[in-house]
Amino acid sequence: MEQMLLIKLLKITVGEKSYGFILNNTDPNKTNVYTNTNAGPVNLGNDSVFLYSNGKANITNNRNLNSNNSDHLIGFYIKKCWRINKTMEQ
Repeated sequence: MEQMLLIKLLKITVGEKSYGFILNNTDPNKTNVYTNTNAGPVNLGNDSVFLYSNGKANITNNRNLNSNNSDHLIGFYIKKCWRINKTMEQ
């Protein structure tokens, strides 16, 4: 069984010390599915996390993650299966 999150926002901003998206799944029979279909920007603040995933997941990212000269940030914090098709840029 899959739990899907489909993102179609034009622009995403994650503020300082914040999380953008949290996928929390403790059921081993379920898979979180995260897909964003828009190529708009993601701006991350200092000490922020774009996507945190706990449990089985299939992640497709079609956006560039912008660090905005932050000292510390995490694009993806993932504990299980994953796939990412974009890279982080400074």
